[in-house]
Amino acid sequence: MLFESLKAQVLARERKYQELIALAERDLQENNSARELQTLANVLLGVGLNTYSALLFKRAYECDPKNLGPLIGYANSLKDIAHQSEALRIYKALHRVLPNNILVRRNLLLLMEYADFVNDRERFECAKAWGRWIQEFFAGKQISHRSEILAEPLPEGEPLRVGYLSADLCQHTVGLFLRGVLRHHSDAVKAYTYHAGEMLDGVTKEIAEHSIFRQVNSLDDEALAQRIAGDKLHVLVDLSGHTAGSRLQVLTFRLAPLQLSWLGYFSTTGLPQVDGVLLDAWHADVAVDRYFVEPIIRLAHGRLCYSPMEFSPPVVDAPCLKRGVVTFGSFNNTAKYCESVFVLWAELLKRLPTSQLVLKWRTFHDPRFCLWIKTKFATLGVAAERIELRGFSTHDEMLSEYALTSILRWTAFHFRGV
Repeated sequence: MLFESLKAQVLARERKYQELIALAERDLQENNSARELQTLANVLLGVGLNTYSALLFKRAYECDPKNLGPLIGYANSLKDIAHQSEALRIYKALHRVLPNNILVRRNLLLLMEYADFVNDRERFECAKAWGRWIQEFFAGKQISHRSEILAEPLPEGEPLRVGYLSADLCQHTVGLFLRGVLRHHSDAVKAYTYHAGEMLDGVTKEIAEHSIFRQVNSLDDEALAQRIAGDKLHVLVDLSGHTAGSRLQVLTFRLAPLQLSWLGYFSTTGLPQVDGVLLDAWHADVAVDRYFVEPIIRLAHGRLCYSPMEFSPPVVDAPCLKRGVVTFGSFNNTAKYCESVFVLWAELLKRLPTSQLVLKWRTFHDPRFCLWIKTKFATLGVAAERIELRGFSTHDEMLSEYALTSILRWTAFHFRGV
């Protein structure tokens, strides 16, 4: 089993997708070990071979139905290839069985953001229920230093102590956006960063150079809260919301006089101890205020602050100027795809009959998923040859591929009237 696991990991690092698919097909026919099936499924899920990982997780669950881990993996595999309806059904069932499992609750909330058949009221009620549950979960637990934080005024001339909490302080969207903010903090701000993830890279190093950096992924919730409380912050900013690796729950302890949500999540946290969500008029118009537990703080010039990578290629003319054909693009997590997105894209392509669409994500190394996507567009009246599907590439390669498109769409969540 160890040899097969190591072999799969090596193949994944070398991006040998066809060989990984062959391993999956063999195990689906021959292997009855739930543990081995789940191990291989996790590897395939990590590289975007989701239709195969889903089959492996399902088989693992059938072999050991008392183990709910494969069922969670099965739902996650489906979610990431736009099968939100079945994934949501599974997560609701898991929630009934595991009502106090924070991973299940968090994944359920995030999945509801991706599903266009879930309305804002349902999302809001689910988020509020999470907020009530996590407060009950931590009821009676105390964190030292907390009273000092709330009582201590800011002496004249002392910098404002601002903390940023995330599992993605690395070459991830959150880390890439945060580094620009940290670079431009004045001496009036003393920045602390709390990295709850395992990935360490050049972006992590840069973030550490511009802040007092804390690696906190090994700490449980109470120890993490104690660590943050010890820094006596004036402002604590959670950058994860209910996304993977989130430690949002520690804000329940009220670790700073002002606690905010920003950057990695677009919806309400459901937590009353969060004093505001940093958004803008483009991501949240005034009609959605009633679906947030927190006040919405709308930044006048947008909620995002991006600094180009050092290896970014030069900006070139849009390809339509040379080819005479408009190419649309979406280089986004395919979990964000849903029926309304497909319908909208298909309508756009039909109105511009010579236009094309480039879609890019790691799941497009999965041939079964590629076929499903092209079939979906064909049923909506768009020929398969007008859709180009591209898989994973390195960051510099991905930036170069922007030049393939005339208009690139950044997809967030499916609500807020965007």
